[in-house]
Amino acid sequence: ILKIKNKSKSHDFAMKAMVTNPTYNRKKGLFILFINNRLVESSAIKRALEETYSTFLQKQRHPFVYLALTVKPQNLDVNVHPTKNEVHILNEDDIIKEIQKIIETRLLQCNNSRSFDVQQTLTDHTVNSPSASQTGPAIQPTPQQRIRTDSRAQPLTAFFQEQKNEQPTRIIDTMRTANQGMQDHSPVRSRMDNSVPLASHVPAPATFTDDIEDVMDDEAPATHTTLTKRSRAALSDSTNSAPVDGSDDAVEFQTQQKQSRQRTVKPVLLTSVSNLIAEVEKIAHKGLSELFHNFTFVGCANCNFALIQHRTKLYLTRVSTLSEKLFYQEVLRKFSNFPVIRLSTPAPLRQLIIIALENEASGWTTEQGDKEEIANYNIEMLQAFYPMLDDYFSLKISPEGDLLTLPQLIPKYVPPLEDLPMFILNLCAEVDWCDEQTCFHDIAEQLAKFYRMDVITEAEQKEKPHYLDPKNHSSPVWKIEHMLFPALRTDFTPTRDLGSDGSVVQIACVEKLYKIFERC
Repeated sequence: ILKIKNKSKSHDFAMKAMVTNPTYNRKKGLFILFINNRLVESSAIKRALEETYSTFLQKQRHPFVYLALTVKPQNLDVNVHPTKNEVHILNEDDIIKEIQKIIETRLLQCNNSRSFDVQQTLTDHTVNSPSASQTGPAIQPTPQQRIRTDSRAQPLTAFFQEQKNEQPTRIIDTMRTANQGMQDHSPVRSRMDNSVPLASHVPAPATFTDDIEDVMDDEAPATHTTLTKRSRAALSDSTNSAPVDGSDDAVEFQTQQKQSRQRTVKPVLLTSVSNLIAEVEKIAHKGLSELFHNFTFVGCANCNFALIQHRTKLYLTRVSTLSEKLFYQEVLRKFSNFPVIRLSTPAPLRQLIIIALENEASGWTTEQGDKEEIANYNIEMLQAFYPMLDDYFSLKISPEGDLLTLPQLIPKYVPPLEDLPMFILNLCAEVDWCDEQTCFHDIAEQLAKFYRMDVITEAEQKEKPHYLDPKNHSSPVWKIEHMLFPALRTDFTPTRDLGSDGSVVQIACVEKLYKIFERC
């Protein structure tokens, strides 16, 4: 028996109840209702509670419910039945919904309080060991405990049929209209002071040692490495990545090391960068860190959403949000140590800015000036920061104003070149060059928006079916599985907003699904 006591200020009533938990049931239900210490009947409340229990009990099974309500006498209508046995309450529908919610919440807590054993993957050594054979026959797990725990298991894409589609060509002046426009349409900023303060040491990274199971709880354990604790070996591996698959009609890419292999990774001693890293770690979600460190990739629902599994739960993740946050953190993590993507043909900044201004997303109007003049002004402004952009962000620009290299944020991934003009324009217009920390934050933010995997509309996915081909190395779903999510596993520090903005949503749980099927 579960005891419930609650008082509602919004609807001005109090309730006391004793109800059975989901494991107890009867062939014939029993419903006892007292209102203001008088035994009465209410068919509406009875139907509502039967509906609440229907999601927990098997078919043709019913609960025991004792419910005592206290309401104001003026809110009670006793003239419904000649015997006064049946009554109506003012705002009855709202009160019934609140009673349902209170009882349902208590039943769910009772359901979650039960413990479940999870099957673990056994190695060959464990199976063949003498100690294992001497303990007797292995206990077979119950069906609700059978989950996929081996990361080598096949994802959903293994069951897709191979599709042969010709890859469409891409040109540099084709830009997606889904780009966000500039907040400030005037691409004018003051110049930053060239002084660079140094810190005597880098703040120690935060560590999380809590021990709570639910990964969606912010207090769950976090075994994921923090931004400042990535190993040098991992960073070295990323700089030695293989050439990028595929080519682009406008620019061909080839990954190269910016520095010699014998040279060690440069430590980050800038106070501003350390502060930005500390800001990310301060809002880290500990439970989601456990999820992203130990998830199993299931497959892509489409180009915008991917499914991952952690323990007995299945999650739906939004690709665009996760990729943008990952790339922002990668800029901070690899600050001044980026491997580079070298453009085979230099991209003139003047032409890129003019192309961006012609895009409606830029918000440019003739009243703001001539496009040529705006382009010349922004190039002149950026010239003072060419060395800084090259040294810290691997954005190498020639004295003639041609873009030569881009930073490689995750291995083998090439940002969408159609967004390059808007990136250059936003770099000129959206970066505050006056304050060092704000400047680094704005540049990292613009790089993250440029590199992120943008939302692809359903119409575009239908027009280009190769986008959903998991075996096509240029398709978004292939990049999501083989580039984005491996980086999320090793380098990502999820923040608290991901647990509340719909970017990571739990859509299934094996224990609860099995209980539902058990009732059918």
